[in-house]
Amino acid sequence: MQNSDKIEIIGLCALDPLGLLVCKDGPIFNSETLKEIQDFGKYKRGFTGKKIKM
Repeated sequence: MQNSDKIEIIGLCALDPLGLLVCKDGPIFNSETLKEIQDFGKYKRGFTGKKIKM
């Protein structure tokens, strides 16, 4: 791999079911948006992007 090659690892910051990305759309969300996020306070994402129950 050359220095000019870029690799993106995505999925760690994804919020279901809205598809918001904390790394791009956040990190601050209003209360109405947080109410729509089903994962909020229930799941986190591992380094592979897999959902892990909290």
